[in-house]
Amino acid sequence: MNRDEITRKTSELSTIAHTTEDSKVEYWYARELMTYMGYDRWENFSKAITRAKQACDNSGVSVESHFRDTTRDVTLGSGATRSIADVKLTRYACYLIAQNGDPKKEEVALLQSYFAVQTRKTEIIEQRMGEISRLAGREALATAEKKLYPYTQITHNKTAQEHMYTPNHAAERRQGCDTGHRKRCTAQAMQQLSAML
Repeated sequence: MNRDEITRKTSELSTIAHTTEDSKVEYWYARELMTYMGYDRWENFSKAITRAKQACDNSGVSVESHFRDTTRDVTLGSGATRSIADVKLTRYACYLIAQNGDPKKEEVALLQSYFAVQTRKTEIIEQRMGEISRLAGREALATAEKKLYPYTQITHNKTAQEHMYTPNHAAERRQGCDTGHRKRCTAQAMQQLSAML
């Protein structure tokens, strides 16, 4: 099972996808997914659907939001139409079915690999976005500290050097200063800052 096979198989998944009338929600029919995943019998595939629904429920996610029971008309080989039971599935439902499918089937194993890779990619993206957000926060804090620096030099019976705010010495000053003194210093700094704004 190489990367090209996984890519080919997952691109086929998009060919059986449907969209709602407003084209905003993508969904799949379980009976079409069944064939795609290498199942021949609905009874066997419905067991995987049942396990997937249970996994969805156990994770606290609304089953009805991802597995919608429906009926639809299909054309038989003779040209006649017949209504059959089916299930509309979201991408998340397809993922759960793949995870709860028969891994002996090559198609199921390919989907499991695909979803595992996609999950890891998403985790990496979320991690990087968090790091970018933290860096932006640090930059904003550094900018704010530079703007507030002149206002943090409170004398209160001490020299400006003893009250000077620098990030490297903030923890040392906090440990060497009692709570009452710190509150007074903070209150005075806020008053001075308010007066200047």
